[in-house]
Amino acid sequence: MREELGPLRDVRCAVVGAGGAARACVWALKQDGGDITVFARDKNKADFLAKTFGVHGQGFPVSSFAGFDVVINTTPLGTRGESEDQSIASADHLRGVRLAYDLVYNPSETTFLGAARSAGCKVLGGIEMLLAQAVEQFRLWTETEPDLTVMRAAALKLQ
Repeated sequence: MREELGPLRDVRCAVVGAGGAARACVWALKQDGGDITVFARDKNKADFLAKTFGVHGQGFPVSSFAGFDVVINTTPLGTRGESEDQSIASADHLRGVRLAYDLVYNPSETTFLGAARSAGCKVLGGIEMLLAQAVEQFRLWTETEPDLTVMRAAALKLQ
């Protein structure tokens, strides 16, 4: 994400979801100085996660993400199967957002990413997160550097 936006200090970030993936995102964004708001259907869960990390919490859905630089989907909405056609936001909700990041990686092109493109956002799909995790795991297990081209090709075959 730093490649797309540069330094994250004071970048306004909306993290949608309150599970483990949201927790990891909030932690990482906080380390980089992001200004973070957690959104969740269950406002109590959003508030709990927000309080844990000293960030903002808010209920979901919202009418717009105007004012945010980044919107991150950490929910399973958009994942292949029953929720594949669902999204946390429409293009109208995302107008003015600089980057939309969807942690969903199957399918690689989600309804959320399509809406973000329509709104003029840069997009980052979950395959990048999956690859980053795999690279670190490979390094830990083998103490060698992986071939990212091979790993990307293998991940994309799963689509």
